[in-house]
Amino acid sequence: DIKPSNVILAEDGLRLFDYGLGQPLEGVLKNLPRLSRNRFKAWT
Repeated sequence: DIKPSNVILAEDGLRLFDYGLGQPLEGVLKNLPRLSRNRFKAWT
């Protein structure tokens, strides 16, 4: 779903996230900070 709670502004542009379907990918995005609903106060 594309909705405001799934969009985060990063230094290099917008990022789309769907926390309901996301699964960790070890080592693939290791330079990005860890994200959580609590950190960004996001909810659906």
